Amino acid sequence: MDCACTACVERKVYLNLILSAFFLVSCGPSGFPETISNVRAIPQSTYVPPTPQKNRASEYEFYQGSSQVSNLSLSIEAATRKSRLQGNLVLQPNDGSAKLNIQFDLQGEIDEGYSGILRAKDKESLAQQQVELGAKLTCLYNDCSESFVDIYVKHKGVIYHHQVEAEGNKNSSFKTPEPSKGDESASDAEVESGETEAEETHSHEDTSDGYYIGTKEEDLKTLFPDIKPVETPDSKKEDKKEDKKEDKKEDKKEDKKEDKKEDKKEDKKEDKKEDKKEDKKEDKKEEPARIDPLPESSGVASGGGYTRQAIGKPFRGRLENPVDLLTYTKQHASPGFKILYPARGTYYGTNSMLGLLAYMGYFSLKFVDGYVLSVNAISAKSGGFLKGHSSHQTGLDVDIAYYFDNQELQSRFTPAVVAGKPRKEWMVEEQWGLFKYAVKFAGVDRIFIANSLKKSLCEHARKSGELDNSKTESDAFQTLRRLSPEPAHANHFHVRVRQDCPPKEARCFQMVAPPNVTNCST
Repeated sequence: MDCACTACVERKVYLNLILSAFFLVSCGPSGFPETISNVRAIPQSTYVPPTPQKNRASEYEFYQGSSQVSNLSLSIEAATRKSRLQGNLVLQPNDGSAKLNIQFDLQGEIDEGYSGILRAKDKESLAQQQVELGAKLTCLYNDCSESFVDIYVKHKGVIYHHQVEAEGNKNSSFKTPEPSKGDESASDAEVESGETEAEETHSHEDTSDGYYIGTKEEDLKTLFPDIKPVETPDSKKEDKKEDKKEDKKEDKKEDKKEDKKEDKKEDKKEDKKEDKKEDKKEDKKEEPARIDPLPESSGVASGGGYTRQAIGKPFRGRLENPVDLLTYTKQHASPGFKILYPARGTYYGTNSMLGLLAYMGYFSLKFVDGYVLSVNAISAKSGGFLKGHSSHQTGLDVDIAYYFDNQELQSRFTPAVVAGKPRKEWMVEEQWGLFKYAVKFAGVDRIFIANSLKKSLCEHARKSGELDNSKTESDAFQTLRRLSPEPAHANHFHVRVRQDCPPKEARCFQMVAPPNVTNCST
């Protein structure tokens, strides 16, 4: 199935869906209870690169992956808003000198934006090691029950960065209430028909790596006022001189040519008008069918990408300003997907989830004989815990039924694996086409599937000549890279939307992409 001819149109459609997202501004953490709670926590490191990496925050450079932390403790006092981070940091300087063992005690205060600068209490002992050290604490929620801390070390003029996260109060007011029994439990008919998902909790542990964006440029300027931007060649003056010379030359030429051009313009105008009319007619004829944009009267939020909806991690977070996907299906005659078991109330997602399902639904209708995707769990209205899932908490995850050549089987969650092998009714070519399409156009982070199905897709890609391990940027390679085998996915596949965090969204959790390998045995 060659869908390349529709690529430009579908990208334009998706841009229409996500356009409004980029006009939202991040002002602070999730707006729930406004009272800071007392917090006692043992922070853990977020993603640490396996080898040291040089990164940049605007004009400032810093290193990551050069440090390790231990014996950490974080405390926040509700009455005074005082915060304190203590622990040990081992730094391997990038100049190859001996490791530094740094004991630190950082203290500060949570401000009105629910963040705060932490400064070293004992600067003299740090100075003996030629070290300056500070940090920025950022609360994810207004009660600061969960937070992350960006730790910065300055040694011999070089900046090093290490991030940790803290989950404080287990009984926080931000813990989403569990759904009522009627919403979370399958009906007797569903259990008997085999339509429900397996009760085994889906862990998806391979997606735990990631980090929060933070405010590194602002932090560096505040903690180290004397820090200097990265030096770049000063070519601006020369460029300006050349620009001025060129402008003068062009002005003189234009003055001489204007009279001649005016005569020619009039002659050409009529021809251009006729050509444009013909071009427009041809474009309209060749343009393929497209996904309908959201109607203004639908009551469903438009937009996509990152819009401050997914708060925290897919497996420990919340959902704000949710998109009602059930309403979307009712507002559109042919959305290409349907919500199973709406009584459960798990049909809420982010704008980017809407974009994913719109794209996949479009593919299904156009390229798979009008099949409609069967969608089950996405997220609850406010996100948080869902029975049988460790993820599905932020509107970035969705469970979808596999394709079968029997539409009755495809209309529910029928196992695609029997006795450890792919079911004969499973449509491998169509499933492969859908996965490639979603990865290429719909911002997929990962797709969790049964192990035997992943093996079958690897074999299909080899036989069709699409898989060449030397061509790591090919559609086939990138799709297989994001297909993650995992138990409890025999009767559905699970798609996680990739969240691309904008630089200004401090509290956005950026998931780390999977390794650039297919994991298809040779």
